[in-house]
Amino acid sequence: MISKRLATSIFFGISSEIIKKTINEFKGIGRRFETVGKYNNSLIIDDYAHHPTAINVTLKSAKKFYPSKKIVCVFQPHSYHRTKSLLNDFVDCFKYCDKLILTNIFSVAGRETSKFNDATLFNIINLPKEKKFFIDNKKLFNYVKKMTGNNVIIFMGAGDINKYSRKLIEQNSNEAE
Repeated sequence: MISKRLATSIFFGISSEIIKKTINEFKGIGRRFETVGKYNNSLIIDDYAHHPTAINVTLKSAKKFYPSKKIVCVFQPHSYHRTKSLLNDFVDCFKYCDKLILTNIFSVAGRETSKFNDATLFNIINLPKEKKFFIDNKKLFNYVKKMTGNNVIIFMGAGDINKYSRKLIEQNSNEAE
């Protein structure tokens, strides 16, 4: 079956050569299950997911795509208000990860009306204690740097969590030189 996008391209006279070239060169969308690189034998992925439904689907897909690897999710909740309003939806959304590293909530300047305790979110997540960890953002980089094994480490959230995944890869490149 022909896709609507392909049919539209043909309808508007785009040549099949250009369509093929574009499809072959497409590298995906940034921050949507984006492979950033490797660090300590772990694949580093960055993902924008911050809503519980998107988190669940992304982790389930990772588990299917990498069945022989441990899935480690480094999650940065987005905004105190949003986290509090979706609190019950976070209960089971991490069930497909082998390890959850929860960071501080990303505060959206000018939008936060009240602070919400990070521990409340941590405690409500339905994972065994040995599978979930809370790491303050100031300690996150050094904690992840020490991880070893055949993992897929997914840095997930809408805030500035992606700076940690990129910093790992950048540091790995600098050490290789």
